[in-house]
Amino acid sequence: MFATKHGGRESAFAYAALLVEVFFDVFAKAVLAAFSQSILSTSADRKQLKLQQMAENLVHQLVDMNDSKDKFSSAVADELRAPVVGMVNLTKSILHTYGDDMHFKCRQAVTT
Repeated sequence: MFATKHGGRESAFAYAALLVEVFFDVFAKAVLAAFSQSILSTSADRKQLKLQQMAENLVHQLVDMNDSKDKFSSAVADELRAPVVGMVNLTKSILHTYGDDMHFKCRQAVTT
C-alpha cells in the first residue's frame, strides 16, 4: 500500500501528510453527505461549515508554506556553503604562505 523508503520505512512526515489527506477526504465526503440530506439547514450550521472549510484551507496553505520554507532553507544553505568554505580555505592559504611575514595584529585579525 505504501511506497517503501529507507529500509522499508517511510518518514513520519509522510505518514502525517497521508493522515491529513485521509482526514480531509473523509471530512469532505461527510460534508457532501450532510448537504445531500439537508442536515446542515440552519444558519449556525452553515456558519460552522464555512469556518471548518476556512480552517481546512488554512491547513493546506500552512503545509504548502512549510514545504516551501524547507526547500528555501535547504537551497540557501547549499548556496552559502561553497563561498564560506572558499573563504576559509583562502584564509588558510594566506596564513600558510605569508603567515611568518605578517604583522602580529594582521595575523591575529585573519585568525579570529
